[in-house]
Amino acid sequence: MQVSQRIGWDPLNKRIRSWVFDSEGGYGESLWTRNGDTWLIKATGVRPDGQTASATNMLVPAGKDSYVWRSNDRIVGDEVVAPIEVKVVRKLPQPKK
Repeated sequence: MQVSQRIGWDPLNKRIRSWVFDSEGGYGESLWTRNGDTWLIKATGVRPDGQTASATNMLVPAGKDSYVWRSNDRIVGDEVVAPIEVKVVRKLPQPKK
């Protein structure tokens, strides 16, 4: 599966909004709210099988070159899904030889 995300300014709501599309027919959208250095992202979507999904995501800085992505309040169809947390660290490219 390939996923494409578009992030842009929503002039109607005066906030950042994003859209995600996958190669199997799933799609979703999110509204972003900044709280200090943290981004709160309310996401909803439809999976390729037609099930709805939603989550509350957070992007939290974790140093100069990293952040933590937390996903809570996750629901797929009628099922509550466990929260997840991933730390993302920027890795500089290796010098060319």
